[in-house]
Amino acid sequence: MDTDLETLKRELEALPLVEQVDFAMCHPVDALPNDPAFGTQWQYQDPQDNDIDAPAAWDITSGDSLVVLGATDTGVHYEHPDLAGPSPYTGGNIWINWTEWNGTPGTDDDGNGYVDDLRGWDWVTDVNAWPGEDGSNPDNDPMDFNGHGTHTAGIMAAMTNNATGGAGTAGGFYNGTRGCKIMCLRIGWSEADQGVERGFVRMDFAARPLTTAS
Repeated sequence: MDTDLETLKRELEALPLVEQVDFAMCHPVDALPNDPAFGTQWQYQDPQDNDIDAPAAWDITSGDSLVVLGATDTGVHYEHPDLAGPSPYTGGNIWINWTEWNGTPGTDDDGNGYVDDLRGWDWVTDVNAWPGEDGSNPDNDPMDFNGHGTHTAGIMAAMTNNATGGAGTAGGFYNGTRGCKIMCLRIGWSEADQGVERGFVRMDFAARPLTTAS
């Protein structure tokens, strides 16, 4: 039969040998990832509370693979194991344009004005790039040379709880939950600044119309 718990609690507490009666409570445990660098990521969990309380947020959501995040920076190392997973680098958090991936090479299969934009696009053109870096023409390879874009992409959505590297803010928990997808958009590069390698981004590259993507 049904029992009123508050009434039962009062009756039990009235007994001479009972000091206190408490209900059995279920308390959530904050999600803590197994990424080896997580302990150094103070922005997620800091004893001085200079953080975003990520473990508490991850109890509610840790990312959604239907959400695509545009990483507009110096490019992204889209084969990084903590971003893309193992070869062929399609099972992680790097966005894949499957229409182009499964389409015909050299053809704009999805009709968006970009040919073979498998993971994003590179708008950098006509810059005095650091030796070894692409600074010539827009193309479909948004690989990061400088490293800044890969770092910020990792903050956004590095794979979380995959026992590799660090945790991403929206990287998903790799026990079944997938994180947000990173679209690699290169508008930055490295070049010599008084003899020292320095990274730059040009915001007009971010505003280039589709007709320049050829």
